[in-house]
Amino acid sequence: MSFDKRSGAGFALATALLFAFYFFSYIFYGSETPGLQWMGFHVLDYDGNPPRAGRRLVRALGALLSAAALGLGYLWAMADEEALTWHDRMSKTFVTRDPRAPHRFRPRAMGRDAD
Repeated sequence: MSFDKRSGAGFALATALLFAFYFFSYIFYGSETPGLQWMGFHVLDYDGNPPRAGRRLVRALGALLSAAALGLGYLWAMADEEALTWHDRMSKTFVTRDPRAPHRFRPRAMGRDAD
């Protein structure tokens, strides 16, 4: 069995659409992906609340950008002072195991309270 270029492109498109559906349905509507949920992580805004729809959308788009940049947005967390990814910074959110995280998260690198 062999694939021509058109069927390869169709497979790539179907995979991308499936990934986009998975990604946006869990992050935009549910805040956490199944992997984060399974590991017991929660996404919160800098005030310690579950992020609202606008922040979740920014986070989802930022995560796509983090991945599109060869994963650099995710790897950034290893060098970041607060271990935040690009999409965490863009959306003013963070990931924690404790759903009762500190009332306000103040990233030191920003030098001020988040809006």
